[in-house]
Amino acid sequence: MTAGFVKLIGLILPVIICFWLIKEKRYKASALITLSLFISIAILLFYYAKVDLIQFIHILQLQTQQERDVYLGSLWGIISKPEFYQPFRDGWYFLGFLSFFIFGFSGKTFKHKFITLNTTFILLSILFTAGLNNNFPWYRYPLLPFISMTSGWFIWDLLKRPRIATFILFVFLMLGNVEILVKNDANLRSLLPMKTILILLLTPSLLYEVWQKEFLKKTINFCIILILLTSIAINALIVLNYPNSRCADVQCAIPLKIMVSES
Repeated sequence: MTAGFVKLIGLILPVIICFWLIKEKRYKASALITLSLFISIAILLFYYAKVDLIQFIHILQLQTQQERDVYLGSLWGIISKPEFYQPFRDGWYFLGFLSFFIFGFSGKTFKHKFITLNTTFILLSILFTAGLNNNFPWYRYPLLPFISMTSGWFIWDLLKRPRIATFILFVFLMLGNVEILVKNDANLRSLLPMKTILILLLTPSLLYEVWQKEFLKKTINFCIILILLTSIAINALIVLNYPNSRCADVQCAIPLKIMVSES
């Protein structure tokens, strides 16, 4: 098994920094970062060439194989298949991408453009370098801070303009992770009257489509905040319970019990 010497996804960060420095006319700082980038790559290449030049050339050739080409299906794979330690369904992850494509280029402020362009640069670098069979989840890690911020655009727009269509998306995507918690716990599933909960959450939004009353909008906003906090709590519980849920599906190694005697 071989791996690339230089992960191009990691190199996108100094490129992005240089872009913003040039935009702010800080040419000296940009030149220093660019110079340090090339020096670092040169040192790395020199080291590998000294260790084993033939093997180094061989692996470079492997990196140009067909699997590293651009695949149109890669974008859907990135968006629809969240992965950390293993694939799992995460609606918040999908909501971040959805919000990026809807609101990404609608803002005029520097902060909005900063998030949009950085997300675009990183996403394109993944699509053009990771390929199809090498599209590992850690290639997407630089995207996570940005799509978490882009999801805020969706929530902010929903707070200002509560609409039933976007509210349904928000409810089901943000609360969908509860299925991961109840998957291996039948008792917990029986304690959650999901239909009743959904009816209570969706009713104010449905009524607001007919009667644009201020108290209904405040109720919807309260539901949005409640759903957001609940989703954060669910994700925290998923992380805490990950070893138990993982070992329910996969045979985990049992740690040895070591007895230490005093002598």
